[in-house]
Amino acid sequence: MKKLFPWLAALLLCAPAALQAKHLKIKLTTPGTLAAQISEADRRTLSGPLNGADLRLLRALAGGDYNGGKTEGTLRRVDLSKATFTSGGGSYMDIGTELTVKSPGTLPPYLFCNTGIEELILPLSVD
Repeated sequence: MKKLFPWLAALLLCAPAALQAKHLKIKLTTPGTLAAQISEADRRTLSGPLNGADLRLLRALAGGDYNGGKTEGTLRRVDLSKATFTSGGGSYMDIGTELTVKSPGTLPPYLFCNTGIEELILPLSVD
């Protein structure tokens, strides 16, 4: 019984950590670099400038593809409170019209359309 107790205690202490959702905070300094900094998580906090290439990847991670279809993405919660949008990086979605970032203070239209996003924290300043 004494040999079992340390294993049981370790299991009980480690189990809650293993069951928690992964949350990753990412600060970008250069637009278009999100892909190089991403890893598995179902919740992400992004800060810094995001361009079309970053938004395309973000859509895919959230379960939406470039043409409005579905992907295997598992991202469900996104905090963009400290993020900004910037032009460049191409379009992030094509729904008969290629959608690009138009203005730094405007949430790009249809960004999370047809994705699995359940919770979205908007940037501190959006039009």
